[in-house]
Amino acid sequence: MLVVLAACGGGGGGDPIDGAGADAPPFVATGAVIDFASTSAAFPPTVNKIGFNSFWNAIDNDDGFDAWVIRRSAAFRAPMIAGLIEPKTLTNVAYAPPDTGIYADAYEEFPRKQSAAELDATGAALWQPGYRAELFYDNAGRVEARTPTDPDLAAIRATAHAAGLINFLQISGTPGRVPPSGAPSTTLDNGLFVLNGAPTTGGNWYPLPAAADYPALGHAFATLPAALGGTTSTIYGFWQEPSHTLSEAISPGTSIGRYTGFYAEVASQMAAACGARPCPIGGAQLNANDGDATPHDGAHYAMFMDALRARRAASPGTPIPLDYFTIQNYAAQWNDNVFANARVALGTDSPWTPVLMNEWDYCVNTRTDDGCTPASNTFPKRYDEPGAWRALHYLRDTLVQPDLSHVLLREKVLRDRDPDTGVHSYPWIQVPILFLASMSELRRPVALADPALPILASGDPDQLTIIAWNEGATARPLALSLVGLPPALVGTTLVMKRWSAAIRDARCPGADVMDAQYVITCWDDAAAPVVLAADLNLPALSVEAGEVVMISAGRHPAYQSTTFADRYLRAQLHVSRDGTDAAPRATGHVDPRTGSITVGVQAGGAGAARVRLRDAPTTLPLRVRLAAAGGLRAEAAVAGVRVDYLDDAGAVLSSVVHRDGRWPTAAAPWSALDWPLATAQREVATDLCGRGCDRTDGEGEEVIIDLAANAPTGWGADRAIDLGVFLAGADGDAIYRVDLP
Repeated sequence: MLVVLAACGGGGGGDPIDGAGADAPPFVATGAVIDFASTSAAFPPTVNKIGFNSFWNAIDNDDGFDAWVIRRSAAFRAPMIAGLIEPKTLTNVAYAPPDTGIYADAYEEFPRKQSAAELDATGAALWQPGYRAELFYDNAGRVEARTPTDPDLAAIRATAHAAGLINFLQISGTPGRVPPSGAPSTTLDNGLFVLNGAPTTGGNWYPLPAAADYPALGHAFATLPAALGGTTSTIYGFWQEPSHTLSEAISPGTSIGRYTGFYAEVASQMAAACGARPCPIGGAQLNANDGDATPHDGAHYAMFMDALRARRAASPGTPIPLDYFTIQNYAAQWNDNVFANARVALGTDSPWTPVLMNEWDYCVNTRTDDGCTPASNTFPKRYDEPGAWRALHYLRDTLVQPDLSHVLLREKVLRDRDPDTGVHSYPWIQVPILFLASMSELRRPVALADPALPILASGDPDQLTIIAWNEGATARPLALSLVGLPPALVGTTLVMKRWSAAIRDARCPGADVMDAQYVITCWDDAAAPVVLAADLNLPALSVEAGEVVMISAGRHPAYQSTTFADRYLRAQLHVSRDGTDAAPRATGHVDPRTGSITVGVQAGGAGAARVRLRDAPTTLPLRVRLAAAGGLRAEAAVAGVRVDYLDDAGAVLSSVVHRDGRWPTAAAPWSALDWPLATAQREVATDLCGRGCDRTDGEGEEVIIDLAANAPTGWGADRAIDLGVFLAGADGDAIYRVDLP
């Protein structure tokens, strides 16, 4: 059962929303028809893209906060947790008042602990208090990651892995060492590298060494995955916002060019070091300001991509991967420009590089008439006061971008801490955010007349979830008509809850919104539970201004996949960009929690997603789930599962395509997907839905794929495969999901 139900009792980015609906006439009734039939689908799927950042430092790890964030995220099906290692955890830079002439890193992660010496002494460095073995060291003239590695870092990654979450590990700073005296350095020589750059004014400073040292720095970072105990379940990122944090004395273009030279070194060396067990890497962590430009020419994002293309062209035999295009977006109200410029910058030559927003917020950065006000530029205003429903507005606008793989919110959304008193608070908006994160991939269409009541709905053969919220200034009646409910849900109970800042303040002031098992304890019933029929008209609910309604029924899967826990190495998502700012017509997603691979398409779209698994079993059971509006005609559609068998270097030995037998004739668009078949290839006629093809709920029965029977001679000792799902040729919106153990 979904954990959020165990308790008892929008518009696009860039548009102003303050006072939305204030001048609208009163509504007699607002009806929303939601179609859950197996022939209905809405694009893109409501996949679980929402994860969270955390501090990842000794202080908060030791008092359990990082582990708490991981476990609460995991309880609601979050796919990823991010750890950020800031420069003072890698270097021992000096701090002194500006008039002394000694350079200073102005970044201050913890108030009142301003010097590097204080940070190290009080444990804000990643390593434990008193643990003086830095993360990197000089190994006979080569800087490398230390083995065994820092115990806090190892412990927190193990906690995330045990919860089924992928790590996004971001390192921002050039490794250094603590001087023998224990005092901070007073020069740009940090003990391992000589840094190059002038301190930035009023912001973070992440200096690099000179370009001649990039190979040595790239080697240092390339040794980190092995030192951490393997490459599984981790995506790596380096530096933050390099357009303005490398040096005060150089322009954004020069900064991005300098960063790209470093990125090319670390990416190529990590690819070589990790081999068939790859270390996915993202860049360039540019921010919303770098992409907020019209007309959409790529803005600063294009500076990075063009410089990267030049590096690749200069060394065509050296792989320089870019597995994720990472953006630190603190202005989600600018999504229209941010995503459009990212698409133009990535062009058509990065078809397996989705966007990952590794830091996300809204209304932190603002400009005139963007829907934000100065009052919104505080954390409580955005997440813990009555107007915090705006977070859902901009989060929804982010999630429905088909080329987005993940979006990582601040850990403060789950639990905030007053910097002066240390008192914790629990923002009310986390409840609907986590509910949204836990929704199923099979998104269902909603017909609704009132734009001030955004609704998202999802429904599998065994579950349904609905979320709606009132962006207007007055209460709005909402009447729901649920049609085409699958037979397995008929007779089950539909639970309806309401939530807002006022409800939180009335029912659990000053307390957590959940109990120790992460069950919501203080929301209200929106209406009495209802027994579901195949078609059901619910009585109108009165949704107050700023209030959220959450509805759910059915059986939910266990949020833990043995396939991903034991065998997962990486995911790859195809993005069918056309070189313009147009949104892709297909999307792919991999869920490490439920063990599913999902592809969604619009009419004419071709989509794919794949995972790399190690120690592949002899046979692999899987189940297909399908939602398809507009029909999938037998002569036009093509879908199925593809297995690429890999040698020890990660090269494809042979490809075996298990075509879904419902669509037997159309050719799979491997060229359009930039996914060429191996020279040794075959297609196996496979009844991927078993006897479930004739069912009305879109769910197939369990089918066994015989991996060993199709394995080629020379299959690597690692027994690695790329397992992919593909879909093309739909007349309308369609979602095709394959569930693994």
